[in-house]
Amino acid sequence: MIPHSRPTLENVNLHTWGEMLESGHLARGVFCERLETLFIEKILGTTPDSFRARSVQSGTQALHLGLWALKLLREKDGDTSETLEVIAPTLACGALVQAIRAVGAKPVLCDTTMDGNLDINQAVSAITPKTLAVLVPHLYGKPIDLGPLLETGVPIFEDCAQTLGVETDQGRVGTMGRLMMSSFYATKPICTGQGGIVATADVDLMSEMERLCRYDGRDDAGPGWNANLSDWSAALAIPQIEHFDQS
Repeated sequence: MIPHSRPTLENVNLHTWGEMLESGHLARGVFCERLETLFIEKILGTTPDSFRARSVQSGTQALHLGLWALKLLREKDGDTSETLEVIAPTLACGALVQAIRAVGAKPVLCDTTMDGNLDINQAVSAITPKTLAVLVPHLYGKPIDLGPLLETGVPIFEDCAQTLGVETDQGRVGTMGRLMMSSFYATKPICTGQGGIVATADVDLMSEMERLCRYDGRDDAGPGWNANLSDWSAALAIPQIEHFDQS
C-alpha cells in the first residue's frame, strides 16, 4: 500500500474529549449536534435555520441514507417504479455504486472530463423519468459547474469529500444540490477515523434521513439502521472544523 493523505490533526486537543468523557455520554448526543452546527456554519457557510445536517458512521452510509430518503419521498408522491436509476461518474469511489445498488436502483455511469470530474452534458443526456438522482463528486478540490444539471430539476446529490469549503459562482460546494454528503474517513480533510455527514435544506428529506438513522422508537416498520455517529468520534472532529479555515 502507498501511504497518502495523512490526517491533519494539529488542531485536535484533549479538551473536547475531556468534556465528552465528563458528560458520561458516548453515543450520539450534544457533541454530534455541535459538530453538525459547526459543519453547517463553517464548512457550508450557511445557518442551521436554512440547513440541517446529520452525522453518521461513514460516507458510504451518508450516500445510502440520502438515496433511501429520496426514494421514500418519491414513493410518497405516488411513484412506485420498480427500477429507478441513479447517474454517477465512471471515475469515483466504489461506494457510490454500492449505495445505489443498496437502495435497489440501477447505476447509470457517465464519462468524465479531462479533469476527472463528471461530464455534466453527458449526465444531462442520461436523465430519464426513472432518474432518482445524479451523484456528483467534486474531485481533487475542483468543483463542477452544476448549471446545466440544476436546470433539469433532477435531485443533485453532491459528494464533497474532496472539495469542502470551496466557493463557486453558484454558491458554496455542498449547498447547490438537493443534498450533500462528505466522508470523515482517515484520509479526508476532516477526520474521525470512520464517519460521515449528510446535509440538506429540504426539511422533509432530512426528516426521512433522521428516521432512517434509527431502528427503534418508531411507529412504523420501514427501513432503519443504527447509523448515528458517536459523541466520541464527534469530539475528534469538532476542533478540526473550528480551525478548518486555518488548515
